[in-house]
Amino acid sequence: GYTGERGVELLIPGELAAPVWEALASAGVVACGLGARDTLRLEMGYPLYGHELTRERTPAGVAGGAFMARGKPFIGREAVERELAAGPPQRLVGLRLEGRRAARAGDPVQAGGRPVGAVTSGAFAPSLGVAVALAWVDAASSAVESPLQIAARGATLPARVSPLPFPR
Repeated sequence: GYTGERGVELLIPGELAAPVWEALASAGVVACGLGARDTLRLEMGYPLYGHELTRERTPAGVAGGAFMARGKPFIGREAVERELAAGPPQRLVGLRLEGRRAARAGDPVQAGGRPVGAVTSGAFAPSLGVAVALAWVDAASSAVESPLQIAARGATLPARVSPLPFPR
């Protein structure tokens, strides 16, 4: 599934939603909310449209286009191919923070006090025991283990670029 966990997604007619849910609940299925889904997708490093991907952000900076069917036609292919050939100016990276305090979307990312990007998603990751984030940062600051800082609500949060999915 989208969270990286094993599971299924059910697409059912609206009039069957209540009876299907009641049957699942009586079988022991436990519901979770969007916060849980978002934390799981963040731990996997999966980009979400509207956060990591936008009209201004192409998939070229996400893993260098590794998950794109570049041999097939798609809208915007020429722009993506140009960006891949030139090297994306910024890359989507995972950031592992030193503590439990989470960064939030829009928080500035710095390297040695100079701005290099911005956080797109961040949360405390229960399965990792630390806060993690996804951020677009300048390509020069995107190497794994690069030390970065996040300016978050009056504090500076130390972080390091992490491989994705975040290692346990």
